[in-house]
Amino acid sequence: MKRGEGTVRITGGEFSGRLIRTPGGKTHPMGDRERLAIFNALNDKLPGQVILDVYAGSGALGIEALSRGAEKVVFVDKEPVAISTIKDNLASLGVPNSRSQVIKSAADKLDLSNSFDLILADPPYDKYNPEENIKLASFLKPQGILVLSHPNDPLEIDGLRILKTNKYAKAHITFYQKIN
Repeated sequence: MKRGEGTVRITGGEFSGRLIRTPGGKTHPMGDRERLAIFNALNDKLPGQVILDVYAGSGALGIEALSRGAEKVVFVDKEPVAISTIKDNLASLGVPNSRSQVIKSAADKLDLSNSFDLILADPPYDKYNPEENIKLASFLKPQGILVLSHPNDPLEIDGLRILKTNKYAKAHITFYQKIN
């Protein structure tokens, strides 16, 4: 696979430098610079963590987390082509089934019985719905972190405190932490 349109490069860890496919279409993967900033900020928090990657697209955010030592990542997307792409990417990297799970679901319809140490959410900006973030927050463990990419200034979310927000061109990336 060659670097270019339709691929994303993993920026660190076990799979550093490896390329994965993107689903194409309207999916717009987060840029290397933003992903690198997120994972540099989270690096010491990843080993052994169970993570939810919502609006997963290519799976790049969750795969970065696995590459840097996360125990398991649950990937969620509602688009069949994204689900297929994530499964192909995990297989091409040799990620064992015990470290990943792929679920076809819309974020607002997500029904999970488990909670997560970290949630990574990069929703499509043209259909951005801040109300979905409230539901995502309910899946966090106490002191868990939600990393949210969004088009506007950060919103207050009940039960979460804002740790920091970084702005990259049209994107804002906010780190929230569950209070209780």
